[in-house]
Amino acid sequence: MKLSILILALLTFVVASVYAAKGPVATCVNQGQVALTYDDGPAGASTLKLLDVLKSKGAKATFHISAQWLSDGSVAAVVMRCISEGHLIGLRINTALNFTIATVDDVKAAVQTDLGKMKEHIGITPTFIRLPVGIRIADNITEVIESLGFTITTPSIDSQDYVATNDIITPFRSSLIQGGAGSFIAVQRDAAASAAAQTGALIDFIKATGYKVARLDECMGIYTPQAPVKNSAHSSLSQVVGAITGGLVIAGAIAGAAIAF
Repeated sequence: MKLSILILALLTFVVASVYAAKGPVATCVNQGQVALTYDDGPAGASTLKLLDVLKSKGAKATFHISAQWLSDGSVAAVVMRCISEGHLIGLRINTALNFTIATVDDVKAAVQTDLGKMKEHIGITPTFIRLPVGIRIADNITEVIESLGFTITTPSIDSQDYVATNDIITPFRSSLIQGGAGSFIAVQRDAAASAAAQTGALIDFIKATGYKVARLDECMGIYTPQAPVKNSAHSSLSQVVGAITGGLVIAGAIAGAAIAF
């Protein structure tokens, strides 16, 4: 009888260990890297300008997108451009979720709905997810999200670009160490005017301080190839080009949306 209880206790410990939440990751596994991430987009012309800057600097970033807007062809087209230029797409969890009252089932259903939209409209299944920044998320919530195959990251540097007058490089000056010591995950927001306006100077500063700009999968040591499947709703090149050239102004719902934190 005692042996059975002991075995049961050991099994319980092993199961708990296997399914324990890893929790949000805030640094890279590789030293000397800064992962630039952008949340709450895409934001139409603002994101397109940001992509131009990243391309001119030869830098790759990660975009945590809001999946609820993907049925709009011009939105999906911007994401397709991100993918085609080598950036990584992650999921920004639905900002309508109230994490103070949301149940595990609520969160799981919301994430699965967004995954379905991403698969349908851009043909990919992301492996990185961004939860609300600065909010304590219960362990059982992070466990269920991780069980869906996600790595949860949280920024160790917040550019605070949601304040229009901020110099987004300031938080990096106080965190990065000359010579590239340590590693960081940084967050900006597509819709912030400073995202495109100051990112070029930010990348120059990061490189001058001795760091490499990286995608999250490189930062985490988990290469994640992404290519849209041919039968996704907006995967053809003609649709991408047409939607970008014909619809730089995204649906009014996005244009009027406040930047989420």
